[in-house]
Parts: sequence; structure tokens; C-alpha cells
Amino acid sequence: MLLLNRARVCIEIGGLGIKCIDPGLYGYIGSARGYGGLRARVSRHIRRDKERWWHIDYITSLESCEIVFTLYIETSKDLEKELADILTFSQCWTGYIKGFGSSDKRSYTHLFRCVCEAERCLSEAIMLMNIQGYYPNICDSPSAKRRPRRSRSPFSLSIS
Repeated sequence: MLLLNRARVCIEIGGLGIKCIDPGLYGYIGSARGYGGLRARVSRHIRRDKERWWHIDYITSLESCEIVFTLYIETSKDLEKELADILTFSQCWTGYIKGFGSSDKRSYTHLFRCVCEAERCLSEAIMLMNIQGYYPNICDSPSAKRRPRRSRSPFSLSIS
């Protein structure tokens, strides 16, 4: 999931304690294995008024945060740790909060901050997944009803 946070906010995030989220573009790696699958999970994250169950709920509840779009891979495999490891070694993404979203995994974090231009961050993330043999689908708008597209190449991203 790609998130845009527009203001610095310091909040308590469950057992992680008080953390500050700076303005910027973030990538979150999660799974949608529960009841209802991807649509239900993303729909939950869109809602601001919800019980905060997962670490990501604390960020997606913020008025300053919006989901820009979702990248997803249809698979029966649990790829969270592998994808987090891929972004850990990228040039454009940096791990942001230790333990975020990864308390059940052996990853440093599942929340990454984009430190390059938005298009470069996205292109690099997709390229790194492609190198590993994963070709994510892209849902431009969490509420989009049209069929998602598959990405093997860079594309345009406009964030204002």
C-alpha cells in the first residue's frame, strides 16, 4: 500500500509507543489473508473511524494520511518478510519505524519511507519485485471498480 502523509504527527502506536510520522510518501507491506480478502482489508484501511487493531490502523486513521494506491500480488505464499527484505536493500526506500507491522515476522519493519522522487521510488520497488519474479497488480484508487493492471515497467505518479 502506498500512503501519503501530509503533516508531521506524533501518535502512540500500540506497543511501539509514541512515534512521529513525518510528511512524505510511505510504503506499507501487509497481507490480506483474512475474511473478505484484499477488498475488505483495503476498505478497512480507508475508513478513519475504526478499532485500531494493526499498527497500520494508527496511520490510516490520521486525517493527514491517504492511501494513494495499492500494489498487490495474488499468491498463496506469505511474502511479507521477503518483500520487506527487498525494500530494505533498495536505494529509494528506508525502513521507518522498527517493528512496525512486523511483530509476527523477523523483519526490521514493514513501513518504509520514500527518500527519492515518488516515481523513482515506485519504479524501483516494482523493478525489485520483478527481478524476484513477482509482478504486482496496481489498484489506482482503493474504491476503483475497474480491473487492476499489471505492472512490469515504470509509470506516471502525480502527488500534489
